[in-house]
Amino acid sequence: MPIHHSPERSQEGKSGKRLCINPEDHDGDESFNSVTEPEDKHADLKTWISGIMGDQNALVKSESSSTKIHITSEVGKISEKMVKLSETVHMHGEEIDALKKRNEQLENESRSKNIVICGIPENPSETDDSLRRAVTETIARELGIKQVNIDVAWRWGAPGKHPRRVVVELLYKRDRNAILEKRMKSKPPVFFNKHVSRETAFVEGRLRYLKNEATRKGQTAKVLWDKQQLIINNKHFQLVKGNLVEIGLGVGTPNTTNPSPSPQQIPGNPAPDPQRSQIGNRGEGQDLTPATERMETSE
Repeated sequence: MPIHHSPERSQEGKSGKRLCINPEDHDGDESFNSVTEPEDKHADLKTWISGIMGDQNALVKSESSSTKIHITSEVGKISEKMVKLSETVHMHGEEIDALKKRNEQLENESRSKNIVICGIPENPSETDDSLRRAVTETIARELGIKQVNIDVAWRWGAPGKHPRRVVVELLYKRDRNAILEKRMKSKPPVFFNKHVSRETAFVEGRLRYLKNEATRKGQTAKVLWDKQQLIINNKHFQLVKGNLVEIGLGVGTPNTTNPSPSPQQIPGNPAPDPQRSQIGNRGEGQDLTPATERMETSE
């Protein structure tokens, strides 16, 4: 037969604890109709979760503070490296400028016995010997110098409508100086010039233009070619990064009242092949080799 339990008896809950189910036995008990042990566990769980959340927040704050300190330290290290790199770049820039200047000096020294002659008629059947004779005759006719010692002479550039210029390499520097001293006696279309580097030719062309401009305005102007300086009304100027700067005022004080023109603004000296300008460097696409040596060479 089935067994019937009395309502006064207790039954075991799922947890194994005895749970009161008789209302009469718990008359006035506030905890009736509730399970006391699950409530305790719920409170413990909330406390445990709160503790975990507090620990997590503390960990996040600690890691954030540590990360900020690390980033600040790394930024400081990078800033120090940037300062050192900037100093290194500045030092290398000065070294490059010094090397460029020295290279220009060496290039000009290697051409110290050379001259450039414009306006010598060109013959399609011209040879090295005939060209040397034409150079000797032109110097004698235009400057009155009867004897010069020529080492080699060659035409510069590709043939065109006008005679190409002639680069003359002399044996002695005294012959070159004598020719340059009397070159103002020559008459167009014949001109005599120094054979200098492209940079030197460009600076001298600009100084010549500025001198002529100052003279046109009624100012007293003179160029010191050996120092690459311009004297205007007893004040000395030099070209610094495209600006005409008075010596003694510092590089950062350009004379804006008479700025240096761009190469294209120089009358009679436009880039790259003006009639009275100097010859540029060899090895830049121009054929500067003697007529008998039509091959690429370097200085």
